[in-house]
Amino acid sequence: MVRARASTVGRSYPRARTTIRRANVILVDDDALVRTALSRLLRGVGFKVTAFERPSEVLTKMLPRTNACLLLDIYMPEMNGVRLWHELRARGVAIPTILITGQRDARTEHYAKEIGAAALLYKPVEEQELLQAIERALT
Repeated sequence: MVRARASTVGRSYPRARTTIRRANVILVDDDALVRTALSRLLRGVGFKVTAFERPSEVLTKMLPRTNACLLLDIYMPEMNGVRLWHELRARGVAIPTILITGQRDARTEHYAKEIGAAALLYKPVEEQELLQAIERALT
């Protein structure tokens, strides 16, 4: 499991399938330890990762529109991941999105359905579950 600490250091993971190996994952999570652990895991299997702490940072960047997916934390202090998704859509950025959260509740399920999320994953995120969700989102 990818936990709050960066436990993936020194571990090896199977490479991502060739068709998605060099895909871009845009990761947005306000928790530095989660960002670090997920970034290391994803880079270790061949993804290009751009990680952001705050949703407002994402809104100032040019994001890839193909061969990419968003990995968004739902609950962040500045703006939740769903609102960020809506902001990106309004700007013409429509790429597959995976939501991650530490909260299991009806509102979380509603958010995932609202945006048509490729997956909804709960923290601590299972490594294989995350990799499979990204692969599905990219294909």
